[in-house]
Amino acid sequence: MTTMPIFRKRAPWIVAGLVSALVIACTPYQPMGFSGGVDDLQLNDTTSRIIAKGNAYSSSERVWDFVLLRASQIAISRGYKGFVIVGETDQSSTHQYTTTQEKTAMVTGAQNTTGFITYTTPSTHTMIKPGHAIIVTLVQEGGMDARMINATLAPRYGARPMALPAAPEAPVPKPLAE
Repeated sequence: MTTMPIFRKRAPWIVAGLVSALVIACTPYQPMGFSGGVDDLQLNDTTSRIIAKGNAYSSSERVWDFVLLRASQIAISRGYKGFVIVGETDQSSTHQYTTTQEKTAMVTGAQNTTGFITYTTPSTHTMIKPGHAIIVTLVQEGGMDARMINATLAPRYGARPMALPAAPEAPVPKPLAE
């Protein structure tokens, strides 16, 4: 039959397509939406709550990276060098669904009689959607290095790396009149 050689030629492309579909299916670094993302709320001048959630194809590590990346962006944009995580909670959720699959089996009995049996099997699937919430306090000394975290994680997730805003220039003193 000629279908097997054709399948063998196309198999690498099929596998590549399936792998890329799984990579694409992970939650991207984006504002919170239907498939997950990141959200933040400023609580005071130096404290923010950051929540990140992923879909069932996202790893817990990926979602942790999202909260750290967002914390680094907030610190840098407000002129701070770092941040300290002062609280955290697991926001993961678990969902289950059941599917049924109909199967047919051929049975051979006495005197070479043949019959078919059809039966349905239930299958329960569990999906875990990772999520993390943190409270961060922005700091000038100590804590996690916002620039280093941002430089490491931003390119990994398609965000633009940020730099600390330039310090305001000190006013130039006017020459004294003689």
